[in-house]
Amino acid sequence: MLTRRFGGDNSALIRTTIFDEQGTPLRGLRGPKDAVSTACFSPDAKWIVTGARDKSIRQFDSESAEQLWIHAVDDTPRRVVSSHDGKFLAVLLENSHVQVRAADSGELVADVEWPGITCVALADSEGDLWAGTSSGTVLHYGLARAEKSSFEIGMAVRSIGVTSQRSATVCDAVGRVHTIGIGRR
Repeated sequence: MLTRRFGGDNSALIRTTIFDEQGTPLRGLRGPKDAVSTACFSPDAKWIVTGARDKSIRQFDSESAEQLWIHAVDDTPRRVVSSHDGKFLAVLLENSHVQVRAADSGELVADVEWPGITCVALADSEGDLWAGTSSGTVLHYGLARAEKSSFEIGMAVRSIGVTSQRSATVCDAVGRVHTIGIGRR
Protein backbone atom coordinates (compact mmCIF):
# COMPACT_ATOMS: atom_id res chain seq x y z
CA MET A 1 0.00 0.00 0.00
CA LEU A 2 1.22 3.53 -0.75
CA THR A 3 0.23 6.52 1.32
CA ARG A 4 1.09 10.19 1.44
CA ARG A 5 1.60 12.17 4.61
CA PHE A 6 0.98 15.88 4.47
CA GLY A 7 1.65 18.93 6.62
CA GLY A 8 -1.14 20.38 8.75
CA ASP A 9 -2.72 22.30 5.85
CA ASN A 10 -2.49 19.32 3.42
CA SER A 11 -0.34 21.39 1.06
CA ALA A 12 3.21 20.12 1.56
CA LEU A 13 4.24 16.54 0.78
CA ILE A 14 6.38 15.10 3.53
CA ARG A 15 6.87 11.54 2.34
CA THR A 16 5.39 8.76 0.24
CA THR A 17 5.57 5.49 2.18
CA ILE A 18 5.15 1.82 1.24
CA PHE A 19 3.30 -0.31 3.81
CA ASP A 20 2.89 -4.07 4.06
CA GLU A 21 -0.48 -5.85 4.32
CA GLN A 22 -0.58 -5.34 8.12
CA GLY A 23 0.00 -1.58 7.80
CA THR A 24 3.63 -1.64 8.93
CA PRO A 25 5.74 1.05 7.18
CA LEU A 26 8.41 -0.58 5.02
CA ARG A 27 10.22 2.30 3.29
CA GLY A 28 9.78 5.79 1.94
CA LEU A 29 10.23 7.01 -1.63
CA ARG A 30 12.27 10.14 -2.17
CA GLY A 31 12.24 12.24 -5.29
CA PRO A 32 9.11 14.14 -6.26
CA LYS A 33 9.24 17.81 -5.30
CA ASP A 34 5.46 17.99 -5.07
CA ALA A 35 2.58 15.69 -4.11
CA VAL A 36 2.37 12.28 -5.74
CA SER A 37 -0.88 12.22 -7.75
CA THR A 38 -0.83 8.57 -8.91
CA ALA A 39 1.17 5.37 -8.53
CA CYS A 40 1.16 1.79 -9.75
CA PHE A 41 3.09 -1.38 -9.03
CA SER A 42 4.44 -3.66 -11.73
CA PRO A 43 2.49 -6.93 -12.09
CA ASP A 44 5.34 -8.77 -10.31
CA ALA A 45 5.62 -6.00 -7.64
CA LYS A 46 9.33 -5.42 -8.41
CA TRP A 47 8.92 -1.72 -9.20
CA ILE A 48 6.63 1.22 -8.53
CA VAL A 49 5.96 4.13 -10.87
CA THR A 50 4.74 7.42 -9.43
CA GLY A 51 3.36 10.49 -11.15
CA ALA A 52 3.64 13.79 -9.30
CA ARG A 53 2.30 17.32 -9.47
CA ASP A 54 5.83 18.49 -10.30
CA LYS A 55 5.10 17.00 -13.78
CA SER A 56 7.40 14.03 -13.37
CA ILE A 57 7.09 10.27 -13.52
CA ARG A 58 9.58 8.14 -11.64
CA GLN A 59 10.25 4.45 -11.30
CA PHE A 60 11.49 3.02 -8.00
CA ASP A 61 12.74 -0.43 -7.06
CA SER A 62 10.08 -1.67 -4.61
CA GLU A 63 12.58 -3.49 -2.38
CA SER A 64 15.30 -0.85 -2.01
CA ALA A 65 13.21 2.27 -2.87
CA GLU A 66 16.07 3.30 -5.20
CA GLN A 67 14.96 5.61 -8.00
CA LEU A 68 15.60 3.82 -11.31
CA TRP A 69 14.58 6.56 -13.77
CA ILE A 70 12.80 9.91 -14.01
CA HIS A 71 11.11 11.69 -16.93
CA ALA A 72 9.46 15.08 -17.19
CA VAL A 73 5.95 15.09 -18.68
CA ASP A 74 3.87 17.92 -20.19
CA ASP A 75 1.27 18.11 -17.42
CA THR A 76 0.33 16.58 -14.07
CA PRO A 77 -0.14 12.80 -14.30
CA ARG A 78 -3.68 11.78 -13.28
CA ARG A 79 -3.24 8.03 -13.66
CA VAL A 80 -0.44 5.54 -14.34
CA VAL A 81 -1.24 1.94 -15.30
CA SER A 82 0.96 -0.99 -16.29
CA SER A 83 0.35 -3.49 -19.06
CA HIS A 84 -0.37 -6.99 -17.79
CA ASP A 85 3.13 -8.16 -18.74
CA GLY A 86 4.81 -5.12 -17.14
CA LYS A 87 6.54 -4.00 -20.35
CA PHE A 88 4.57 -0.79 -20.93
CA LEU A 89 3.00 2.04 -18.94
CA ALA A 90 0.12 4.31 -19.88
CA VAL A 91 0.32 7.76 -18.27
CA LEU A 92 -2.89 9.82 -18.38
CA LEU A 93 -2.07 13.54 -18.08
CA GLU A 94 -4.36 16.40 -17.01
CA ASN A 95 -4.22 17.80 -20.59
CA SER A 96 -5.96 14.65 -21.99
CA HIS A 97 -2.77 13.21 -23.45
CA VAL A 98 -2.00 9.56 -22.81
CA GLN A 99 1.66 8.68 -23.06
CA VAL A 100 2.61 5.05 -23.58
CA ARG A 101 6.11 4.43 -22.24
CA ALA A 102 8.52 1.50 -22.04
CA ALA A 103 8.45 0.38 -18.40
CA ASP A 104 12.14 -0.56 -18.25
CA SER A 105 13.39 2.89 -19.31
CA GLY A 106 10.42 5.26 -19.25
CA GLU A 107 11.10 6.16 -22.89
CA LEU A 108 8.13 7.47 -24.87
CA VAL A 109 6.56 4.95 -27.28
CA ALA A 110 3.38 6.83 -28.25
CA ASP A 111 1.62 10.08 -27.32
CA VAL A 112 -2.12 10.05 -27.95
CA GLU A 113 -4.49 12.97 -27.37
CA TRP A 114 -8.26 12.63 -26.97
CA PRO A 115 -10.44 15.28 -25.28
CA GLY A 116 -12.11 14.43 -21.98
CA ILE A 117 -10.29 11.19 -21.13
CA THR A 118 -11.36 9.91 -17.71
CA CYS A 119 -9.68 6.49 -17.53
CA VAL A 120 -7.17 4.25 -19.33
CA ALA A 121 -6.21 0.58 -19.57
CA LEU A 122 -3.35 -1.11 -21.38
CA ALA A 123 -3.08 -4.68 -22.70
CA ASP A 124 0.22 -6.54 -22.94
CA SER A 125 3.19 -5.63 -25.15
CA GLU A 126 1.47 -6.83 -28.31
CA GLY A 127 -1.72 -5.15 -27.21
CA ASP A 128 -3.60 -1.94 -27.23
CA LEU A 129 -4.38 1.22 -25.33
CA TRP A 130 -8.02 1.75 -24.30
CA ALA A 131 -9.47 4.99 -22.91
CA GLY A 132 -12.87 6.24 -21.84
CA THR A 133 -14.14 9.82 -22.01
CA SER A 134 -16.59 12.01 -20.11
CA SER A 135 -18.70 12.29 -23.29
CA GLY A 136 -19.29 8.52 -23.54
CA THR A 137 -16.69 7.60 -26.12
CA VAL A 138 -14.50 4.51 -25.75
CA LEU A 139 -11.25 4.93 -27.62
CA HIS A 140 -8.89 2.26 -28.87
CA TYR A 141 -5.32 2.83 -30.04
CA GLY A 142 -3.49 -0.15 -31.55
CA LEU A 143 0.18 0.23 -30.63
CA ALA A 144 1.56 -2.05 -33.34
CA ARG A 145 -0.12 -0.26 -36.24
CA ALA A 146 -0.79 3.17 -34.67
CA GLU A 147 -4.47 2.66 -35.53
CA LYS A 148 -7.27 4.55 -33.79
CA SER A 149 -10.93 3.65 -33.48
CA SER A 150 -13.79 4.83 -31.28
CA PHE A 151 -17.12 3.53 -29.98
CA GLU A 152 -20.03 5.48 -28.49
CA ILE A 153 -21.77 4.11 -25.39
CA GLY A 154 -23.94 7.20 -24.75
CA MET A 155 -22.89 7.83 -21.14
CA ALA A 156 -19.71 9.07 -19.44
CA VAL A 157 -17.13 6.32 -18.94
CA ARG A 158 -16.14 5.86 -15.28
CA SER A 159 -13.79 2.88 -15.53
CA ILE A 160 -12.27 0.62 -18.13
CA GLY A 161 -10.49 -2.73 -17.92
CA VAL A 162 -8.74 -4.80 -20.52
CA THR A 163 -10.13 -8.28 -20.98
CA SER A 164 -7.83 -9.20 -23.89
CA GLN A 165 -5.72 -7.44 -26.49
CA ARG A 166 -8.71 -6.74 -28.67
CA SER A 167 -11.48 -6.13 -26.13
CA ALA A 168 -12.27 -4.08 -23.04
CA THR A 169 -14.94 -3.97 -20.34
CA VAL A 170 -16.33 -0.52 -19.58
CA CYS A 171 -18.49 0.77 -16.71
CA ASP A 172 -20.54 3.90 -17.48
CA ALA A 173 -21.78 6.68 -15.19
CA VAL A 174 -24.97 4.82 -14.19
CA GLY A 175 -23.23 1.50 -13.54
CA ARG A 176 -24.00 -0.34 -16.77
CA VAL A 177 -21.24 -2.65 -18.00
CA HIS A 178 -20.31 -2.79 -21.69
CA THR A 179 -17.91 -5.18 -23.44
CA ILE A 180 -16.33 -3.81 -26.58
CA GLY A 181 -14.30 -5.88 -29.01
CA ILE A 182 -12.44 -5.23 -32.21
CA GLY A 183 -12.36 -7.85 -34.97
CA ARG A 184 -9.02 -9.30 -35.98
CA ARG A 185 -7.58 -8.39 -39.35
